[in-house]
Formats: sequence, C-alpha cells, structure tokens
Amino acid sequence: MRWRFWLKLAWIASVTLLLLISLVIFTPTPQSEVTGTLVFCMFILSFPLGWLSYAATTVVADHFGPIYQSRSLLTATWALFAIIGYVQWFIVIPAVFRVLRRLRGHRVI
Repeated sequence: MRWRFWLKLAWIASVTLLLLISLVIFTPTPQSEVTGTLVFCMFILSFPLGWLSYAATTVVADHFGPIYQSRSLLTATWALFAIIGYVQWFIVIPAVFRVLRRLRGHRVI
C-alpha cells in the first residue's frame, strides 16, 4: 500500500508548508488575514472533524478575545487542527476500513 505512504507524506507536507508560510507572513495586527486563512485551510485539510477544532478556537476567541496575536498561538491553533486531521485521516478511517473488511470477509478498498 505505497499510496497510503505517499498520501500521508503529501498531507503532512501540506500542513507543514501551510504553517511555515503563515509564520513567515504573520503580522500581529487585528487587520492581518493570516490567521483566518490558516484556520480555513486547516479546516479543509482536517474536514469533517475540523469542525471540532473550529468550534474550540471559536469558543476560546469568544471568551478571551482575539487569540491570534502571536506566532505561538498561531502555531497552537495549527497544531490543534493538524492533530485532529492526522488522527482522523490516518488512524480512525483506516481502523474503520479494517473493521468493515473483517465484517464483510473481504477487502473494501
């Protein structure tokens, strides 16, 4: 299953490159669109469980005000999305397919 390796490598490279670009162009001003763009892109890469990360960042922002005023907070937001996306795509979904294969007695994919 070499395609799984390459898919995982492409996903990890995408989220890492997204973080690096965001950190380079980040400016700690309220007018900065870097955080919103990062959250949107990470939401897409971690969909559908990215909703959990988005909800968490929204709740924190509602209670504590603007939370994206430093590179460390930007990185923490990225990490939240990245961890949820990785677990979803490379742990949970393969486990579901393994269970389905066992239940059906043959390969699903």
